[in-house]
Amino acid sequence: MIRCQVCGQTNLDALHHCQRCGSPISKRIPNSLSNTWAFLIAAVILYIPANLLPMLVITKFEDSAPDTIFSGVVALINSGMVPIGLLVFVASILIPLIKVRINSKYEPLVTTASRFWDVSGIQADYSLWDGLTLQTELLSAILRGGIAFATPTIAKPAPKGMSFTLYPEAKQEWLSWRPPIVLNKP
Repeated sequence: MIRCQVCGQTNLDALHHCQRCGSPISKRIPNSLSNTWAFLIAAVILYIPANLLPMLVITKFEDSAPDTIFSGVVALINSGMVPIGLLVFVASILIPLIKVRINSKYEPLVTTASRFWDVSGIQADYSLWDGLTLQTELLSAILRGGIAFATPTIAKPAPKGMSFTLYPEAKQEWLSWRPPIVLNKP
């Protein structure tokens, strides 16, 4: 089955044009590999000036100073805006550099429907009604960072190089998934 990129109609593999809108269809998005390389090269090229050129202006008592992303993070933290500084650091510098590698022994556990979430650090919430609530993971996850994942029972194996969204926390539904576990030998 092939999904039309124009109208969303599901078509048989043997067809070359969509049954609904007549657009050409193929199993792969045309030029997807060259488009991926073009975006990757552009991202690498733009990553350097994005971290060297002024991208942020912090104004305090009518005194403005332009900052690069990194110096802006330092300025935000020095100004007492630690959560915002950390958010800018993670979103602008750290996340573009993160790539998770799955040990080949555990590859059968990762499918196209797997969900990943952050388990590193300590999460603290405060409210007038509940007081202070702390959630922590293992000490190793706090010190080194950690990512957890869940996989539903039925799903296709994930192809090598597939990208996944890293969620800030797990949804309750994911925690109930219990697929059979069969691991490759090391």
